[in-house]
Amino acid sequence: MGAVLFDVAPDAARSIGVMATMFLLAVGIVTWAALRLIAKRFSHHDFAGITSLAIWAHSFIEGALAALSFKVNPELGVIVSIGLLLHLLPEFFAVVAILKQHGLTTKQAVWVDVVTVGILATSLAIFRFAFPAASSAGLSISATVIGGAFLYIGSVVAYRFARNLQTATGLASGLALTFAWSIVMLRVFHL
Repeated sequence: MGAVLFDVAPDAARSIGVMATMFLLAVGIVTWAALRLIAKRFSHHDFAGITSLAIWAHSFIEGALAALSFKVNPELGVIVSIGLLLHLLPEFFAVVAILKQHGLTTKQAVWVDVVTVGILATSLAIFRFAFPAASSAGLSISATVIGGAFLYIGSVVAYRFARNLQTATGLASGLALTFAWSIVMLRVFHL
């Protein structure tokens, strides 16, 4: 959630404006809430399903951003790509742990992560070779919508850990304060 509020949102606000950023974060939140309801209707593992979709969307954006980094400078593209590859190992363990916690077997969780790596590689190849003219504004829009999805998922996970109304109220207040502070900082620094 911090990465969305303090990295993705400010970058998007600089690229597409504050109001568009807030709107796209809301679109991401509402979209993933609706997808979760649909998944819940058709699956016993609704949260695992929606988490899988979110990590796949995240990987798609990562691949596209890596491809965009090659447009800036080929050496930068190599560095970003190596960084993405290196981050896959800890991400693998995190994804497997989260998916197992939400009802998937180890084998199912590993397959979700294998697909995740494939999506990242495919996205990098598509945007590097098939669509080399992809714009940073288009990627900001996509990243912001997916950022909204991660805000939704993070809030749901945090709420599940809230043991009582007092904890849940504190959590909601903290999230609202963080969100409001992000808006204030975006306005103050004209990002």
